[in-house]
Amino acid sequence: MTAKPTNTLSPFDRLYTCRTQPWRSLYTVYRLVSTLLFRIPFWFIIGLFPWGRVHPQFTVKKALIIRITRVAIETVYKTTQLGKLPPSYTEITPGPNVNGVWVQPRPDLVFGDIQRAQEANNVRDVPIPGYWYDKDGVTPNDPCRPVPGEKIVYFIHGGAFVSGSAHPSQSYAGIPKGLLHHCPSIKRVFALEYRLLRTLPFVEGSFPAMILDSLNGYMHLIELGYAPEDIILLGDSAGGNLALSLCRYLVEYADEKSPSGANLPRVPSALVLLSPWGDIGDSYNYEGSKIENKKYDYIVGTPVNQEYISWAIGRRMGANVVNTNPWISPISKHVNGVSFRGFPKTFIAAGGLEVLKDQITVLKEKMEGDIGEENVEFYLAPLAVHDFILLHWHEPERTNGFRKIAAWVSTL
Repeated sequence: MTAKPTNTLSPFDRLYTCRTQPWRSLYTVYRLVSTLLFRIPFWFIIGLFPWGRVHPQFTVKKALIIRITRVAIETVYKTTQLGKLPPSYTEITPGPNVNGVWVQPRPDLVFGDIQRAQEANNVRDVPIPGYWYDKDGVTPNDPCRPVPGEKIVYFIHGGAFVSGSAHPSQSYAGIPKGLLHHCPSIKRVFALEYRLLRTLPFVEGSFPAMILDSLNGYMHLIELGYAPEDIILLGDSAGGNLALSLCRYLVEYADEKSPSGANLPRVPSALVLLSPWGDIGDSYNYEGSKIENKKYDYIVGTPVNQEYISWAIGRRMGANVVNTNPWISPISKHVNGVSFRGFPKTFIAAGGLEVLKDQITVLKEKMEGDIGEENVEFYLAPLAVHDFILLHWHEPERTNGFRKIAAWVSTL
């Protein structure tokens, strides 16, 4: 399937009709007024009774926040012009205590399937920003250089490939900041500002742009002097998908050499996956937790979201690539023979009430079969929704999750 011409409406333009004025303002005002005047009072009243909450064991506050979050997400997706959302991968956004650096591309280390996909989708390899997070009170002489034997976390954020940011001012900063607070042995986190699916004709963010970016971020750390055995790779949601792809790439092309003789480094010492999105396609959409947990989770998903993301990722390769490509959906039911052999020790966290619970469980079982149960730590928070460690209001599950990660990291 070939790409649609850039003057043809994409699924995003065709289906999200409230992106242009005056519909954007009218729809936003309607949602704001109706939510403040009618929805929230109604939700609060019925929430006084356990049967009226999103889940009977949720507090009134937690149930309210989840319902409000659903409305907010739907409103943003229907009205926002994604290309105008800050920040941008084309600049380092300044701010208080922001330590941003440029990550340079390594086109000489692009091999095999990823190289072919890059050529098919006409994706460039470009410089992107990365941001350093330091533990409070820790001010090394050079925050970009390793301290011998020090463990460092390489963080790839989530956001369904259309939103989210590594910048310290954004919501996803809660994960690296939480790790630094709860993990005594972790003093620094490096977070990557990879390209998103935002701008027509989606050349920059289409597959495999995000994999190229995650590889370049890893190589950046290696070239600074960090040893693979001292790097912990962490990804949440869509970032977990990229973390899996990066590990797969390092394993599958370990023996390849660039024309200059350079080769890929080893896999990192450990992998942490928080509510990882292992199947971007539709093979889990019609049964199990994808259906049963819609009444609990805040990311219920819509066919519109699925159509847009599939189209934007695949571009010239076709929307169905999200179902059939192991680099995009390694645990899809439409993909056979995917192995996790050679992957590092792995910690996986999932919420018992999230829509992705079933596919995360499948990922956990496949990894246990390939690298051994002793090398996979699985933490299921029974009353948690998707990516609960990101949500500052999702207590006590969020703090318990960080403590579980800290205890696991201490054993490495």
